Amino acid sequence: MDNLLFFRKLDAMRDEDYIKSFISYLISPVITGVKPCSIINIFNNTRNLLPLWHDISLQFTSNLELDYMPIEQYNDRETILIYDKSSVTNILKCQKIRSLLATYGYTDLDNTDIVLDYLYKRLKSNNFPHEAGVFLGIPLHDVEGFIKRSEPCLLSGYWKVYSEANYAKEIFELYDKSKDLVADCILNGNDIRSLSKNFTPPFLN
Repeated sequence: MDNLLFFRKLDAMRDEDYIKSFISYLISPVITGVKPCSIINIFNNTRNLLPLWHDISLQFTSNLELDYMPIEQYNDRETILIYDKSSVTNILKCQKIRSLLATYGYTDLDNTDIVLDYLYKRLKSNNFPHEAGVFLGIPLHDVEGFIKRSEPCLLSGYWKVYSEANYAKEIFELYDKSKDLVADCILNGNDIRSLSKNFTPPFLN
């Protein structure tokens, strides 16, 4: 995929197409099913994107069968969480993940809405909650490795890797492939929704 060509096309788009395409690119691993959630920032820079995002956000996420929650807005920046609720439900089936979340005060782990509400409260706090990494697709062993920091970091990419480096590289490659697929769809005028659940990530926790 020609990244330069993609970003040139992006820059030439009208504002609504620009924000839809750019956010789709940023959350591509969520669209393709590699990760449950992504946290992104939307800025007003040379384009007045925040008001536009507020106008289109519900339709945009609904079209992709995703949901979102605003976390923080400060001046010309808004931080949002975009998530696939069914993928969040799936990770909550892992007993080890449930045990970790319970230590941070999560309750009713069979109720995804209650879990997401508590995650929202945790994300709104001043310090980023480390356990949120499991919602962002980071393997549990690396979330725990970052929390404990008792072992050296083996690799730094989309997250800091503390064990199973080859496994992490597989996921990194799926993230990159997801971005390429979304960019290609946009360049070719195809429907991004066709990419939904394109990948099933290897599961190791």
